[in-house]
Amino acid sequence: DLASGAYVDRDPGTRTTVPDGRDLAGLGEREDVATVFELREGGVVTLLILPVRGTGYQSTLKAYLALKADLNTVAALVFYEQGETPGLGSRIEEREWQDLWPGKQLADADGAIQIEVAKGAGSGVHQVDAVSGATRTTTGVTRLLRFWLGPDGYGPYLQRLRTERAR
Repeated sequence: DLASGAYVDRDPGTRTTVPDGRDLAGLGEREDVATVFELREGGVVTLLILPVRGTGYQSTLKAYLALKADLNTVAALVFYEQGETPGLGSRIEEREWQDLWPGKQLADADGAIQIEVAKGAGSGVHQVDAVSGATRTTTGVTRLLRFWLGPDGYGPYLQRLRTERAR
């Protein structure tokens, strides 16, 4: 359940309208229940895979975001569906660009989401290089990640997992 972060037995098929000021991903609405994939060892999450999506330049971008056990380090970001400009925005599906993501940090020490695709060359643990000539596509990537990691996406679920881990 995206609102509470609790596990539920079934998806009721309901959706929630995302208010304009908070709809970073440009979805308009999102499902109330999402399927996530957890790898657990000894009851502890060691890998988490989150389906994410949002608006790019010409299409909806769909990806899987994999997080390491600390729930802050990117294990992978893999785009599997997009309809962006061939040779430009479509490069987000290329292995070379996706290989820039592992090891990047989602949030700063205070927990504020900082991950972004930088304009030009990325620097530091929160930035990934932009795809040259694909500003709107890569801005869409930043926005969809920030949406899904925030309070209207997986934020409550991630917070519940962090609390569970701290116990």
